[in-house]
Amino acid sequence: MRLKGFIGLGITLLLALNVWAVDTVKFSVPKGASTIYVAEQLEAQGIIKYPTLFRIYMRVFRHDGTLRSGTFELSPEYSYGRIVQVLQEKEGAANLVSITVPEGYTLREIAQTLASANVIEDADSFYQYAITTAKADLIGTHGFLEQVPTTNLEGYFFPETYTFAQGVPHKQIVDKFLAQFEANILPIWQNHPHKMGLHNAMTLASIVEKESYDVDEMPLIAGVFHNRLRKRMQLGSCPTVGYGMGQPRKLVLTYDDLKYPSPYNTYIHRGLPPTPIASMGKKAFMATVQPKKTDYLYFVSKGDGNHEFNDSYNDHLNDQQKILTRQKK
Repeated sequence: MRLKGFIGLGITLLLALNVWAVDTVKFSVPKGASTIYVAEQLEAQGIIKYPTLFRIYMRVFRHDGTLRSGTFELSPEYSYGRIVQVLQEKEGAANLVSITVPEGYTLREIAQTLASANVIEDADSFYQYAITTAKADLIGTHGFLEQVPTTNLEGYFFPETYTFAQGVPHKQIVDKFLAQFEANILPIWQNHPHKMGLHNAMTLASIVEKESYDVDEMPLIAGVFHNRLRKRMQLGSCPTVGYGMGQPRKLVLTYDDLKYPSPYNTYIHRGLPPTPIASMGKKAFMATVQPKKTDYLYFVSKGDGNHEFNDSYNDHLNDQQKILTRQKK
């Protein structure tokens, strides 16, 4: 006890700084962050100079595991005691933001959601990070990224409700999205691997997600697309066209739209697009790797959330005409 009191007094005297800061900076603590991580980040942001001494202070005064996640205002003029006090304050939790990413959201839509909630400052910079740099930064943590042939992580941000601290680095945000992908999609893939490979399965599953209004139809829609791929037919999926046009929510396509020059236009290119076109849920992915066996090659929306399916092109055209006539009435 004497030794502990002596050390504690020594550290307090050695590291005492002004309690009140003139200039502060925002400092984010992610959920579950260790003392080592916090100390390193405090040093990296210029708030403290000696991370080892900070860790000793935390251990001596039994503050390990007591820091809250959130975004806080800190100053290099704060004493270690003041820093810890701020990082333990309940109001820090008020800076935690919950966002929901629905099935079918694109990376751009996810970035805009994060920006609207003030988790990030700029949607475009986060989007660019997600399609260019994030894979290289996180491939050591998420080994499945070795199976992704592109730097673009479109589709790999699992749709879920997340809690983030405002101002958290882009890398930590992407890490959390990919962790949920590993927890929800990879087990399905490991139990039901498909010869088309993970990335192609993800790409087709994203199309199934965007084409399906009724989850019960997903295995049948997936079966149609598998049939078309086997026969080397164009997939002819409208959502891929809208994605390539930068309008993923475009509901009605014109004949000119179907000619839009894009590698994602599955009306003019055979096979799958280069990447997924949106984030998909577990049901769409399961339907893709375990499709329903069918002879159908065509389907058309009836306008009520369901589709008409056919194995004959002429019957498909007739159904289209009937549906259009009914909708006009």
